[in-house]
Amino acid sequence: MERTTVEKYAKKYKKLLEKVTIIHFVLSYNKRKWWLAEYSFNNTPKGYAVFTEGDSSVNEKEIALDHIGSFIRTCIGIQSIVHPRIAVTEEINNTLNKMNDILNLWVKSEEEIKLKDQFNEFTDFILWCQEKTNEYNNEFSKIAKKIDENHLFTVEQREQLVLIGSKLDLIIYLQVKSQYDQLHKNRELLSHLKNHRNNLDKKDYYYIVTNLKKYCDSNAQKDFEKSLFNEDELIWKDVIATIDSFERLKESSHQKYKNIDKRKLQEMVRLLRN
Repeated sequence: MERTTVEKYAKKYKKLLEKVTIIHFVLSYNKRKWWLAEYSFNNTPKGYAVFTEGDSSVNEKEIALDHIGSFIRTCIGIQSIVHPRIAVTEEINNTLNKMNDILNLWVKSEEEIKLKDQFNEFTDFILWCQEKTNEYNNEFSKIAKKIDENHLFTVEQREQLVLIGSKLDLIIYLQVKSQYDQLHKNRELLSHLKNHRNNLDKKDYYYIVTNLKKYCDSNAQKDFEKSLFNEDELIWKDVIATIDSFERLKESSHQKYKNIDKRKLQEMVRLLRN
């Protein structure tokens, strides 16, 4: 079945004033190609239709709808949430390393050594998160490149992308959680720096104070809370952000992804028109 044929069939299910969009990527499932049409009004989805060669059952259409919907959500999520974080990896690395270098010059007392070590442990985890985010995104890019060649994806590729997406989701959560849990310690460090500048020159002092504020001021706290305290993430609210936590919660994150897909599928099935 060609795209032009799908467009022709899709118009039969279009309602007045609706826009019909044929999803760009096609599913290869059960030895057939499956196309998804989305009907929308004012950029809000109002319905879906699934097309393939020959007859197909409602169950087959729901399976195709599940695979295509999950594929799209995973790709959009990675592109909109993960890619902006990857773009600032070098900046984050340079900033945190420089902050630690300045703190090494600053410390004089036992209390300051403790504050510095706490911050160093915190930044080590942030840098690890950035490294793993880049690593899994590279895996995503390799699969996406193959799919882009003919805009066709398989069930296996969808499952691979979901697994990668669930790992990235968990890493980003733990990265934000570590920043949230570190708020008090970073504020304590900032307060001590302001009261005990020690031998830092004006330039280094301004750099460390300015960048530390970004990790512990009220705006940062609001951003962290917005990311952490939503319905899907509450299952992890008591988790301590560590590398061990990531290894332990990978399956939990994968299952959370599946639950979201299941919920979204139910919403889409209610809007299925053919």
